[in-house]
Amino acid sequence: MSDKRARKQERRARKRKAQRTHQPSGQQILLTRAQKSDYLKDAQDKLIATFDMLLARKRRYFTNNTRVILDYQITDSADTLHLDVISTVGKAYHPPR
Repeated sequence: MSDKRARKQERRARKRKAQRTHQPSGQQILLTRAQKSDYLKDAQDKLIATFDMLLARKRRYFTNNTRVILDYQITDSADTLHLDVISTVGKAYHPPR
């Protein structure tokens, strides 16, 4: 690998790390959206409890998962909620060649 390419990769890695440290947590994002939404204001305590439970489960069962959630969308239908998530690729992922 050339020195120029290595320096470029190092700069990108530092930039990504800096972005991760300055990004609000998922819980902060959800709470902010909940506060702006009349629909979710009533469920804010339930939302916090559910999010805390999900974080505890993630820490217990998926400690090595270092992917970052980039975006999500919650779709509400008559009887269910559906969650779509876009995340970064995990470190262990190796595409077939």
